[in-house]
Amino acid sequence: MTIALLCTSLAQPSWLSLTTRTPTSSSRSGEGCPKHLTLYQFFDYGYFETGDSRNSTTIVTPVRLYYHSAAGTMGCLTPAIVNMFKVILMLVIFAIILCFIGFLLDILGTKSRLSLTVRSNGLLTIPIVLICAGVVSLAYYITVLLEKENRHSYFLEVSFDYGFFTLSSAGATALLATASALFKRMGGPERRRSRSRHRRSRSSRMRDSRLMLVDTVESPPLVGDPPPPYSL
Repeated sequence: MTIALLCTSLAQPSWLSLTTRTPTSSSRSGEGCPKHLTLYQFFDYGYFETGDSRNSTTIVTPVRLYYHSAAGTMGCLTPAIVNMFKVILMLVIFAIILCFIGFLLDILGTKSRLSLTVRSNGLLTIPIVLICAGVVSLAYYITVLLEKENRHSYFLEVSFDYGFFTLSSAGATALLATASALFKRMGGPERRRSRSRHRRSRSSRMRDSRLMLVDTVESPPLVGDPPPPYSL
């Protein structure tokens, strides 16, 4: 489930929804700003281009940066925001790789000491939980930067969308897998002790039953008078 959710968040679903409100006189509403931001828009390198916009009074507004990529031109991004989206993209891919390795270990069921240590201590699922938590924090910081950087051109409202919630669900499933592995490891010694006690009690009962059977066979009850002694 974690692999499926991570791959889904990496694909088409939008992460952030952008809504323009009440543009100022220095800029047209939503100029160069997409309605949605997704991770696949940042797969390629892209480049920035500066542009000036003038109003009717020929007053030059602050220089705007336009990000050009295979997904189109976006005028509401900055280099810091683009770099953070690329960091999120790399973190999600790294989480998918870790999750796939853990899935292979579970499927193959290897009995090596290293594999058992990794699986029982959640050494692959704990980093996935931390990665998802870091991605959620970065996504929130991106929303703050988007609203802050665009406050002079037009009022921008940013809200989380399906991709963000899908990745949050992946982090929740990874957290459940970690808790399951740790609880299983904590309950393992107790179960082994109970099984050993059960085996010991069962073996003692079987030994007692054998002794009773041997005693019954060796000393049968005497019925009637004993036979007369033999004499020459």
